Amino acid sequence: MEVKFRNKRLSITDQVSVVTDYNGGMSVKDILEKYKISRGTLYNILKKQI
Repeated sequence: MEVKFRNKRLSITDQVSVVTDYNGGMSVKDILEKYKISRGTLYNILKKQI
């Protein structure tokens, strides 16, 4: 498994849609595939929202 999107930066609007999807009940795995981000990136985005 190769990870090429390690340092991918998401724009603010993308981050908002990630959070919206997450809060809407979308699974973590689906979000990671949809936005091509790592799990750590996802958690950092969610952490910033609190």
